[in-house]
Amino acid sequence: MIREYELKMQTAHKALAVLHAETNNLASDLENMIAELMVKHGIEGTVAEWKPGVEEEFETVSKIRFEDVDTETSERVIREGLGMKLRMILESKKGSRKKGRLVGQGFWEDVYTTGFHVDSPVAHFASVRSLLFKTGRVGEVIASGDISKAFLMADEYPSDAEPRYCYFRMYKGGPIRVWRLKGPLYGSRDSPKLWYEFFRKFMLTVGFFEQGDNEPCVFVHPVTGLIVVLFVDDIITRGMPEDTTAFYEMLNETYALRSWNILTPDQPLEHLGFTVTEEVIEGRVCRFLDQTADVRRLIRENGFDFIRRVSSPMPSKEQILKKPDVLDDDDRKWYKSLVGQMGWFAISLRWDIAHAVSRLQQFAANPTKGALEAAIRVASYLNTTADFKLGGEVKYGENQVSYYTDSDHVGDRGLGTKSHSGFIATLNGVPVHWRSRKQPKTVLSPAHAEIYALSEGVREAQLFQWIFRDMGVTLPLPITVKVDNSQCIAFVNSTCINSKLRGMIDTRESWVKELKDDNLVAVQHVRSNCMLGGLSDIDRDSVRH
Repeated sequence: MIREYELKMQTAHKALAVLHAETNNLASDLENMIAELMVKHGIEGTVAEWKPGVEEEFETVSKIRFEDVDTETSERVIREGLGMKLRMILESKKGSRKKGRLVGQGFWEDVYTTGFHVDSPVAHFASVRSLLFKTGRVGEVIASGDISKAFLMADEYPSDAEPRYCYFRMYKGGPIRVWRLKGPLYGSRDSPKLWYEFFRKFMLTVGFFEQGDNEPCVFVHPVTGLIVVLFVDDIITRGMPEDTTAFYEMLNETYALRSWNILTPDQPLEHLGFTVTEEVIEGRVCRFLDQTADVRRLIRENGFDFIRRVSSPMPSKEQILKKPDVLDDDDRKWYKSLVGQMGWFAISLRWDIAHAVSRLQQFAANPTKGALEAAIRVASYLNTTADFKLGGEVKYGENQVSYYTDSDHVGDRGLGTKSHSGFIATLNGVPVHWRSRKQPKTVLSPAHAEIYALSEGVREAQLFQWIFRDMGVTLPLPITVKVDNSQCIAFVNSTCINSKLRGMIDTRESWVKELKDDNLVAVQHVRSNCMLGGLSDIDRDSVRH
């Protein structure tokens, strides 16, 4: 008996020694990985400062998503390339917090395993802005929350599904670790879809919300009227205070919320890179969106701190064409990064640079010195107007919506003969939806270009109306679109097409019939200096604070 007990103790000690060795090896490997990443990406700090956040991430993901495999399986996965490759990203957070994010490189995954259709809906920015600036009930509050490690909260893969593997070499020359993947991971091809389906199921079956048809990321409670807009794993809501609190408490019982807050004058919200604020101005409660901090970061990271101040993003269409020499590889990468960041501002908040950024994006494949100078000019304009805000007084009662369209007939000959369309929608005086894009075909007359821009505007306006309907608000018909070209009105109201347009527009096409449908569309003429189409001079004081 004594001998048997001694053998068992020896076995236990050996197992414990192996465990300690593996733990020590893992800690050492993590340190080597952090050091290599810091050198490779020029990251500031020390290994000791980054290690706690990286260790926490690795332990959390390992516990939730990894299952050890035997040596034979590990060797087969590596030999046959069956697994998804992992990588660690070092992220600096607010308050000098340092963390790691372990992500999968989904392009390594077999599409026959994940499935071909892995796309997931994402809320339209117009939905977020409309939630903030639409009219509502007295006492309603705006709140936002961030779900911690959302993709790790999604359901595990079915037990009868084909096994999925991942592997991780922490640093060059280090050992390769292989695991069976139990569920979706950040970076997996199908992780956004699986997370969305998991959250949708929760909202419909646990929260008893109703989902939007045209905006599937909008959920409305049929009893309380609480509106929820989901943007991947970021949530913003509007409703009465008690309903809002009950919702986030219910959410926190299922998911670990990193944080959630109600918007007040003393408590701004950070949501999708916006800062949402409420201010009391002359006794009136006003609500605003701004990206001042992100603009300042763009300027600082690109070395534009002392760039000169300018009052317009792109005053000359010809300037971008004056230096056609193609950039070298380093400047090409810089150009793409700079324009990509400004593109985010253009679609999320800064409607005033939408047309300029659209022109810059046309040089993405082969950027020139002239294009780079134009991009720096737009960045200078952003720096000058870094305090730009969207918003205004919180309104009650009926929503006031205005739609504008505009076009420049072959207004960019240096980049081609296609015209450009601009569209913008204002809600209670605040721009909430806009588009600036090149038309797909060359047209021969300004009237044709304006009519095509009008048709695109009607399509965008219909989408906007449908999004509002999903929020439980029906906007009136017909859709009234404001234009500065009288021929648009003549075309919509006439029974016989203008002779100059014959052979250009087929009146049998459905989009033409929609424009001529009095129950759907009404066109109103306004002076050019009153336009908000994004292509002409604009009075920004009416929409800036």
